[in-house]
Amino acid sequence: MAAERPAGLRVDDEQWLDRASAQVLGFVARRLAADPVGLVFAARAPGAELAGLPELLVEGLPEEDARALLESALTGPVDARVRGPDRRGDAG
Repeated sequence: MAAERPAGLRVDDEQWLDRASAQVLGFVARRLAADPVGLVFAARAPGAELAGLPELLVEGLPEEDARALLESALTGPVDARVRGPDRRGDAG
């Protein structure tokens, strides 16, 4: 498939993979450097099976920025319990 067009694989919550699956995916990721295939793993803490692969640490947004992002994407009102507490002291 990748010979025809680039391909990608995304693995979310890598920490929940069984060890054999993580080892296979880590093995594959290390050998695809020259091929038009991308693998992206999301993990709270990457396991040893992915050691040595390039990493990009993505941290959470500050609360005010997260709230602004949420509000910019919404088309209608959201209950304050869903939005979470507003640390500025008002009801949200």
